[in-house]
Amino acid sequence: MTNAWMESWDAVRRLAPTNARAYVKGITGDTTPIDESYFKPEELTALRMAAMRGMDEFTSHPAPGYTQEHVSYRHYTEPQGVNAFNVDAKMLTDPSVVAMTTIGAAQIERQPGGDVHLVDRYNFNSIATGWSPTPWYRLLRAIGGVLLPEGKGFDVRLNLGNPAHWTESGELVPPLPAPPTPDTTGAFQRTGGSILSPSAPSWGSAGISLGVSP
Repeated sequence: MTNAWMESWDAVRRLAPTNARAYVKGITGDTTPIDESYFKPEELTALRMAAMRGMDEFTSHPAPGYTQEHVSYRHYTEPQGVNAFNVDAKMLTDPSVVAMTTIGAAQIERQPGGDVHLVDRYNFNSIATGWSPTPWYRLLRAIGGVLLPEGKGFDVRLNLGNPAHWTESGELVPPLPAPPTPDTTGAFQRTGGSILSPSAPSWGSAGISLGVSP
């Protein structure tokens, strides 16, 4: 296959819903890990919202048996919980439902620089214990449990950015640029290389020099 053909196929493939792509990837035996670039911006926003709820819950009233921040199915919507979703109707269109049916439960890992990572392994647990609120989703989970049981699948690590740069609605905003800092000549050096050089008067023994020849 040529590179152009592969790029065209990849562009077409990415038009498919993320949860459908991940499902096909898993059951066909592709074990290549995925990161945040696998997801659409609105799905990452939904995942940040879920992470915010998971972190807030762990801080205020952690669920019994959990010793680490995590995202669970109940964190993908507020306040009714997962049963508020018409999952079958929204599975391929609603960013929160797409995110939930792709990632589901995952561990939250805070990085030294402040970024939050969602970490998981994509596979399916037993249908007897797995969360399946509707017939269609239950069927997909049952098939996944046979073809992609626990122990198989592929690793997931999503960098959701630093919560200091998240909005209340889960969007990621870039940090503000660094303020100007004076360089050794007294000019102001900005990040990115542009220099602001103020025209300050020079003081001498004969008074103020305005830069005008007598």
